[in-house]
Amino acid sequence: MKTKTIQLIVMVLLVLGFTGCDKVSDLNTVTFDADFAASLDCSTAALKSTAENHAFSGTAVIDPASDTNVSDYLDNIKKYEVEAVHATITSMSQENVTVFTATLDVFNAGRETGWSMTNEVLTTGKTITLGNENGQWDTVSEILKDGQVFTVQINGEADTGSVTFTLRVRIETKVEAKVI
Repeated sequence: MKTKTIQLIVMVLLVLGFTGCDKVSDLNTVTFDADFAASLDCSTAALKSTAENHAFSGTAVIDPASDTNVSDYLDNIKKYEVEAVHATITSMSQENVTVFTATLDVFNAGRETGWSMTNEVLTTGKTITLGNENGQWDTVSEILKDGQVFTVQINGEADTGSVTFTLRVRIETKVEAKVI
């Protein structure tokens, strides 16, 4: 009987010990939201008498350390979890421009991912949600985890020339980092 009681006490202590280790580990971890954004200034090529498609492009860089929480924990970040990626038209010199094709890429020196768009009608305030159909968010998470400045770039063709617009790309994340 004593042996069974001792075994039960040892089992309870082991369970509490393992649970306690998890609690200590939890105390050493902080989780916070961090958004990364950049504005891409774009302009379509000027009108040409024979051109139906007008090329455009825009590029901006994002420094993950520009977020104060990320900067505080930069060397101790365990992971980034991308929760959403959006592209919003914040200004246009002319409304209702149709983008025939475009690619929006996010990349650093070692990784790259992107999204394709076709036949998008652009107006000020329009937001395009960029999905994770091909694992793009996972790659963006890895790019962020690299801790380096990275580039957001768009290239495409539109139906109207001599148009300027600004595309604001926003990456919403949840960050997990070690406190110590």
